[in-house]
Amino acid sequence: MVGSVNDWQKERQFKKLNEKREDRTVKCIRNGTEQVINVRDVVVGDVCLLEPGEILPVDGIFLRGHNVRCDESGATGESDAIRKFSYDDCMDEVVEPGKHAKRDCFLISGAKVLEGVGEYVVISIGKNSFNGRILMSMRGDPENTPLQSKLNALAKLIALCGSAAGGLLFVALMIRFFTRLGDAGQTADSKAQNFIQILIISITIVVVAVPEGLPLAVTLALAFATKRMTKQNLLVRVLGSCETMANATVICTDKTGTLTQNVMSVVAGSLGVKGKFVDNLFENGARTNANEVEGVSERDDFSFDMSKMSEVATPELQQVFNEAVCINSTAFEDKDEDGNLEFVGSKTETALLRFAKEQNWADYKHTRDAAKVVQMIPFSSELKAMGVVVKLANGLHRLHIKGASEIVTQNCTRHVVVSEGGAHKSTSDGSIETTTFTESSYENIQKTIIFYANQSLRTLALAYRDFESWPPKGAEHCASDDVPYNLISADMTLIAVTGIEDPLRPGVRQAVEECQGAGVAVKMCTGDNVLTARSIAYQCGMFTPGGIVMEGPVFRKVSFLALT
Repeated sequence: MVGSVNDWQKERQFKKLNEKREDRTVKCIRNGTEQVINVRDVVVGDVCLLEPGEILPVDGIFLRGHNVRCDESGATGESDAIRKFSYDDCMDEVVEPGKHAKRDCFLISGAKVLEGVGEYVVISIGKNSFNGRILMSMRGDPENTPLQSKLNALAKLIALCGSAAGGLLFVALMIRFFTRLGDAGQTADSKAQNFIQILIISITIVVVAVPEGLPLAVTLALAFATKRMTKQNLLVRVLGSCETMANATVICTDKTGTLTQNVMSVVAGSLGVKGKFVDNLFENGARTNANEVEGVSERDDFSFDMSKMSEVATPELQQVFNEAVCINSTAFEDKDEDGNLEFVGSKTETALLRFAKEQNWADYKHTRDAAKVVQMIPFSSELKAMGVVVKLANGLHRLHIKGASEIVTQNCTRHVVVSEGGAHKSTSDGSIETTTFTESSYENIQKTIIFYANQSLRTLALAYRDFESWPPKGAEHCASDDVPYNLISADMTLIAVTGIEDPLRPGVRQAVEECQGAGVAVKMCTGDNVLTARSIAYQCGMFTPGGIVMEGPVFRKVSFLALT
């Protein structure tokens, strides 16, 4: 009965997934023309197009395109975006091994396209695709729990004993019946009635001995337990887990999407040089100790909660910060499958846009539309930065740069000035107050970057520079939209350094502490890199001094006896 209910539930879930797929469409090239078709009509060999925000419905091989990056965290647990190379580029690696870095041309179903455009050929669909195999594996019959196995054995034993008792009673009564066959006064009808009564009594004992209500009683008990667990915010999909969890001594959990939110977010940073901001300062106070790192000479840094950014930064600084985030970005906001608005694009860019939105700054779209863009500098692995030049209302031109913090800060000669408690408001002319980098302040910001990197935070620096005319002096021979980056990327002013990571889910730390207090050890199994896994485990309370972090190849060589 329980198994049939589970199968019905799984079949219903599978039908719902198929219903969602019926509403999805994909752009495909057939007969040399671009067509929009339903995903259920895609066949192996079709050439489909990639767009930012699209969730791949099939498996494929990337043919050609530009800067395509996919989020495969649902399958691999890796929160970083995976860059895709064309099939020809991957074949170059096969021909000349070691000359090129490891490249990946495979697109798996269920992955989300974060940025870039391109084309891919379909190699697997439906049940044979990566996502389809995962869904089909969930349709298997659930294994019996230890309690169910013991109850089944007990039911068989009771049935055997009842059958044996019924058989012995039948033999004894039949012996008595045969010994009284010669008694006078018994008619044929009475003898037949006696035999039938003996048969009924024996069968009754066998039937009563079989525990028919035992499976139903267990199912009802587990159902009541599931209801009680739901009130404690625990969703139970399989009834048997209510019983097995009571015997658990070790919990192995995934990281991405389970312990963390699978949403890259700004969690810490430095506004200027001295203002260190942290998300949820009360719980993450350890991230404010950048000024205590060995070698930092300045000790007058101050820390504040990220939610109080508007109390520390002046309105002018907030506007420049917001423009540096919104204008110098290619990410955008769109609705997901559930109709909720979410940012689509590079995870670092979406994290910054989400940060600006949480600060209640001007809407990114209005800010971007109001800007008069003169030149765009796209991101490249050589520059490790991207930029945009806009024309200001006062006739000046402003360059916004965003990129790797260790690269951008080297090109900065000034930084913005902030004061604790917002004592500093603005200069007399309403502009942003800045000051020249000194040896100690430059050392401070470099140590801060290292401090965040040691905590597995991805750091990005935001900077700007103003020009009186465009093209600027020294680049008059260049077109207004094609000024070389190296001619304008010096003498910049640092706005902030941001630290980005996939933050913990609310309540994870408390849940781990409660499990450990109950004698249940919590282990993390993830496909992410060692440093990131260690950082998240430390934040959760799983990793303590003397703990072990083991990679997959090492773990597979360890025997079971050594682990126990």
